[in-house]
Amino acid sequence: MQADKAASSSTEARVMAGLLTVQALCSAWLIIRFDGTGDAGDSVMHYLFARYAPVHPELYLDHWAKPLFVLLASPFAQLGFSGMKVFNALCALGSTWLTYRTATALGITRSWTVAVLFMSMPAGVALTFSGLTEPLFALLLIGAVERCCQGRMFTAAFIASWLPFVRSEGLLVLGVMGVYLLVLRRWKVIPMLLTGSAVYALVGLVAIGDALWIFTKIPYARLASSYGSGEWTHFLEQLLYITGVPIYGLFWLGLVTIVVRMMQRRIRAEEVWLVLGVTVVYIVAHTLFWTLGIFHSMGLKRVLIGIAPLLAMIAVRGLEVLTGAWPVYWPMLRKALFIGIIGHVIVFPFTSNPAALDPMLDLKLTNDQRLALKLADRVRTERPVHGRVIHHHPYVNMAFALDPFEPAQKLGFDALEDSLAPGDLVVWENWFAVVEAGTDRAKLDRDPRLKLLWEDRTTDRGREVVYALYEVRTTSP
Repeated sequence: MQADKAASSSTEARVMAGLLTVQALCSAWLIIRFDGTGDAGDSVMHYLFARYAPVHPELYLDHWAKPLFVLLASPFAQLGFSGMKVFNALCALGSTWLTYRTATALGITRSWTVAVLFMSMPAGVALTFSGLTEPLFALLLIGAVERCCQGRMFTAAFIASWLPFVRSEGLLVLGVMGVYLLVLRRWKVIPMLLTGSAVYALVGLVAIGDALWIFTKIPYARLASSYGSGEWTHFLEQLLYITGVPIYGLFWLGLVTIVVRMMQRRIRAEEVWLVLGVTVVYIVAHTLFWTLGIFHSMGLKRVLIGIAPLLAMIAVRGLEVLTGAWPVYWPMLRKALFIGIIGHVIVFPFTSNPAALDPMLDLKLTNDQRLALKLADRVRTERPVHGRVIHHHPYVNMAFALDPFEPAQKLGFDALEDSLAPGDLVVWENWFAVVEAGTDRAKLDRDPRLKLLWEDRTTDRGREVVYALYEVRTTSP
């Protein structure tokens, strides 16, 4: 019996080594082959914060950028956006390994399959190669869960304590873990959940004279949102586009399975509280934020990437039930069903389904970004000597190689009020300038200080993109 168990464990380890090798090689190829940034907004801004933090040390304590993320990603960002992708790819590799370790600790049959499920989520693949914070959040989250499942409660609490400094949802995780520790009466472990907050409070006290900045500077702590609200079913529907169709079905079956086993008391507390509990709280919280239009929620589906390892953990329970529901004397049917489901999971991201991965759309620069590069090339050719570049589009900083945190440069469209100088350029586009900065193009056209130099249009995912370049006149018209 022991020999069989050891042989099985050895086989699992070899399979996992193969899966991690494949993931690493595919990640390297995708970084080299595709030039996308994940999205043109937050992904780029997180990169810029990490890129310029050594120049502007105050960025290491920026609550929007997330201090721990900036600290860990900054060395990689010095290599350019590809370095940022390497950082998030390493986070994804770590999450794959820890998800497998967690499944093994929970006694899940063929625990390597949870790694396959995690690796095969289409949106997870696309957003790993970005500057977003979700991959690091997922890594720390599954790291804390894995330590709990291994009985290392102090280490688990220590790891979890840093989550709010990667994404604000970390506060939700700390709440669930705090209740879990209370139920277990692990009184001595609970203070470890405050480690990250205590460290950053002390750093804030020394650096900026404010220990409470970790609370007072949270950018989302307001019961309002400029992005409106939506239906309560939004995130349940968007979950399909995170996991893909086969994993989505397995997830719901696994969810029911865990609930039934919980009622039968045939499941470990860690799986109930830290896998199911955190997942439910996370999705319900975002549903409430979006439905009520609070905490500056945009209803972005990508926030679910932060719990992707837990989604895989729940889905693998569905796979267990589905492939183990047949009589033991039908081994060939069991094996065929297992191979068929795993094969479908692996192949699905490469299909034409709307929830699958589209490399040309998901992994390459958008037409919007290409138009910004075209504009920057034209400026370098026709206006090599100019003043500031006033804009509100994050990617314009990358296209023009600008440091957006330089005091003279970061005025943005505020400079339109009274700070324009002859030779300054103004880049207007019809998304960030309008939605984020509230600046209609008509305002620029009416401004006698501005002269239109160039305009171009393109279409990006069904949306018309318009760029207009203005120059501040050297003399009055």
